[in-house]
Amino acid sequence: MKKLLLFVFFIFSSLLTSAQDFCALKQEADILKSKGKYKQAAKFYDKAIDRVVKYQDKVMSNDWIELSIAAAHNEPKFTKKTKPEYAFVKYGSDGTILKDKIGSLKDNGAKCVFTYRLFGGFTGHSYRWQSPTGLITVGRSSDRKVLVWANKGFVFMQGFDNQNVYEPIKVENKEIIDICLNHYNDLVNDKINPLKRKDSEQLRNEIAVMIGKESHSIKVFDDGDLVAPVKIERFGKPVSNDVVFKGDSILYQHNSQTMLIKLIPLLRAERLKFFRREVRLKHLPPHF
Repeated sequence: MKKLLLFVFFIFSSLLTSAQDFCALKQEADILKSKGKYKQAAKFYDKAIDRVVKYQDKVMSNDWIELSIAAAHNEPKFTKKTKPEYAFVKYGSDGTILKDKIGSLKDNGAKCVFTYRLFGGFTGHSYRWQSPTGLITVGRSSDRKVLVWANKGFVFMQGFDNQNVYEPIKVENKEIIDICLNHYNDLVNDKINPLKRKDSEQLRNEIAVMIGKESHSIKVFDDGDLVAPVKIERFGKPVSNDVVFKGDSILYQHNSQTMLIKLIPLLRAERLKFFRREVRLKHLPPHF
């Protein structure tokens, strides 16, 4: 019991010290900026940012956003730039860090690399942050991309958006591992055919599959393209006209044979574990 308590105390102390390091650096930077020493302040902001992106410090998303904005407001003071860039822009879904990481994975011979994004429907709301200078939009929930890659028999996932810096995690799901290691060419060649009849308000899935070092294939499809068509009921009775659903049934029969339709529910389940606040639509099956 004593060993357990000592272990818990050690972990808590480490986290507390880590947070203090981050806070101390930002506080020093803020003080220097208030004194007009912008170039010196930038060094402390950079050190604080560096600790987060190297996973040395784990901070709340609001602290990360506040640091990013403070660093951005400080930058034009000594660089004379008219448009400051928030630090998290580099680490977001369209930032240089993600692009560089994909390039590095391909250069090192990774055979399975792709990104997954969920957007549309109810995922497009903006995240806003109240700064001392007013309300700032720092990103949208649909901006988040999840990078998936395989390395030496293991599969990893990492999130990229403007809200936080996410540490890579090792995927334990055996079905995802099997698809990434043994069926990646199917993902490259698969195509989801859009169903003709589906709800207008749809969540959309985007998978960008990397081909070689330079090119990639982007596949975009709705949730409705992944769910088997059902007969519409009127006044509690099924509609008897099967012709309406004939085309949909044929298309779904094709889609259901693709590796993509097997992968998407698995990725969605991993996202629910990875990002604790996820949108789930009531009309989707439980495994989505």
